[in-house]
Amino acid sequence: MPHPNHKLRKKITFVSMGGTNAGDVYSSPLLFYNFDGYNTEQINDFNSVKKLENNIVIFGGGGILDTNKNRSSYYKNLNQSNIYFHWGSGSNRLNPEKTNWRPKKNELNIDDDILENFVYVGRRDYFSKYYNKHEYVPCVSCKIPQLQDDYKIEREIGVVQHKWLQQITNLNYPTTSMRLSNDVSEIIKFIGESEAIVTGSFHAAYWGLLMGKKVIINGAWSSKFDTIKYKPVSLSNNIKKDIEKCVIPPLEYLKECIELNDKFYDKILNFLSK
Repeated sequence: MPHPNHKLRKKITFVSMGGTNAGDVYSSPLLFYNFDGYNTEQINDFNSVKKLENNIVIFGGGGILDTNKNRSSYYKNLNQSNIYFHWGSGSNRLNPEKTNWRPKKNELNIDDDILENFVYVGRRDYFSKYYNKHEYVPCVSCKIPQLQDDYKIEREIGVVQHKWLQQITNLNYPTTSMRLSNDVSEIIKFIGESEAIVTGSFHAAYWGLLMGKKVIINGAWSSKFDTIKYKPVSLSNNIKKDIEKCVIPPLEYLKECIELNDKFYDKILNFLSK
């Protein structure tokens, strides 16, 4: 169990992938919640965490669990003077038969990240059973306000490219990208104006489902697509049939995800106040 003097700690470090991938950037809880009374910082360098002492550290979100053996070793050997949480993180095991790049050897034989040294582990993975201290907490990017806006349908099918993986080159439909040279509101607007989207991006798929869209993924190249609560359909050579197979989540899905994040926020603050 982490060191108990919670009230003496006044700094919270948030750790995520960052960069220019819209999904990675908007999966940080710091963008959506206030932590009054604490000094907060956002870092995107996992190695920097090793230098922290007597700190509160929140990892999340993104596909930063079960990613490779090195990551498993990293979590197990973190400085135990800190208090650790995961918030909306998820499994990201590569499927070498589906991915369009060659995984390293240590990305093919992966240990589970049980995260024994973490206080709470909020996982975006929807499982029937969780490890001790793990629970279902969808990606916090559900809090992006534009996801609640109404959009006029402008197209039947839209393509949302991953920043760099699994590029879709065989479909001639209107296209946008998750690269943040595109404003996130424009990405969400594009999804909102589409009846169905085809994508290789977890967050594009997630945002589409939150908005009640039919979602098709370009190859299940990672375990991250297997653990979304409402699983997308995999792209075949017959997109019309793929669309017919799509399951549209209930209207309450967005509200449910927001509420689960609000509860997890309260749970962390309650723990730190004890």
